[in-house]
Amino acid sequence: MASAGLGVGLGYPEGVGLAVGALLLLLVSFFLVVGGGPAFAGTSAPPRVERLSDTVVRVDVEATRAHRRGLRLRDVGGSTYPVVWDVTGVHADVSVPTRRRGPVTLGPWVLERVDPWGLMRRRVGALEGVALLIVPRVRPISLAALPSTLTDFSGSAEMGTTTFATLREYVIGDELRHVHWRSSAKTGKLMMRQYVDITRPRITLVLVAEDRAYTSADEFEEAVDFIASLAAVASSSGLDVEVVTMA
Repeated sequence: MASAGLGVGLGYPEGVGLAVGALLLLLVSFFLVVGGGPAFAGTSAPPRVERLSDTVVRVDVEATRAHRRGLRLRDVGGSTYPVVWDVTGVHADVSVPTRRRGPVTLGPWVLERVDPWGLMRRRVGALEGVALLIVPRVRPISLAALPSTLTDFSGSAEMGTTTFATLREYVIGDELRHVHWRSSAKTGKLMMRQYVDITRPRITLVLVAEDRAYTSADEFEEAVDFIASLAAVASSSGLDVEVVTMA
């Protein structure tokens, strides 16, 4: 309006044209934003995410075909995420920050309809935030990397001195001190006591948590990932695992 007034007062028709163009642009923006009904959204997010993984939270949007254009998500920090539609549906993808371990909260979000020029926006829906837990990254580790005494359990069910399990027939190499003479007399065959060692191998992993032991926070996170990887492969191998920290 100021441009129109200056254009008329000073005899510059360009100012009038500029004002008219701006007014038309505002009118178009207004009708694009106010058009369309409400939209609804829901989230699809995993509760646990590995550190440094490329993970996104998918926000599915329900809107009619005529009202899909111009939609976006905006969080409380002001970050915006466009709503797109493809063969999987209408949705917005929110990247999860996975550089550090610990709880992460994304959102809450406001669903807005905006014009292509960013002049106007209108709230058409809202969505609560989601909570995720960033856990250490578990890398694949071969069992060959562990001592053979921890991975070879072939003798754990052979003769031992812990718990009597059952009786079996004598085989060459068995110690005669394990013969069960009463059963041998009944069956007419040498019957041996079978013992089972119920002691489970145990491994203790120590994580140094002193700041001075690491050159950066990222290096400490790598150490946590390494300990978590060792714990995972040891546990899957039948070991009892204990993780302790040293400050």
